[in-house]
Amino acid sequence: MYCHPWNQYLKIGTLTRQCAYRIEALNGHLNSKTQVMPKISEHFQEICIKMSLESGKALKDLASAIKTMTEPCSVDPHIKNSKTASKHFQSLLELDLWEDLNLLEVIPVATVASLLSDIVVCTEKIAELVHELATLAHFESVDFKETLEKSKVNQCGCLDHIAVTVDGSSQLVKV
Repeated sequence: MYCHPWNQYLKIGTLTRQCAYRIEALNGHLNSKTQVMPKISEHFQEICIKMSLESGKALKDLASAIKTMTEPCSVDPHIKNSKTASKHFQSLLELDLWEDLNLLEVIPVATVASLLSDIVVCTEKIAELVHELATLAHFESVDFKETLEKSKVNQCGCLDHIAVTVDGSSQLVKV
């Protein structure tokens, strides 16, 4: 029998599937006809985009690390940025801007907040498992500076859309 940590791959696969379910739910919610009042969306749009982009970059880097069997060294800044954005989002939810709104106006924002927060937590857990896999399977080390420079070149800077890739086909989703 080979001494490769196959059980770690199973754990990563299970958690990745759970994260994908949340992303699919978020995609369905964003594509629904539910409208959010401009007063509410202006407070949350930028932070939602930050959480989405950083989590997406982290997941992409984690997938690449597993595929190339290299340590996921460029993931940690994305995880940190998405967690910071999530905490900022939670603090915005505690503001007094909800006083003049009815429950039906708040539900869409609460749904997005819940799904994005879950995605950030899932992404962090996946990163922990991939780091553990890299140690157990003796993944190759890479130069962090070189990886960081490559990721800067690939940033699109697009802040009003989220790129969602499912089964190899990309789709832009307006936030």
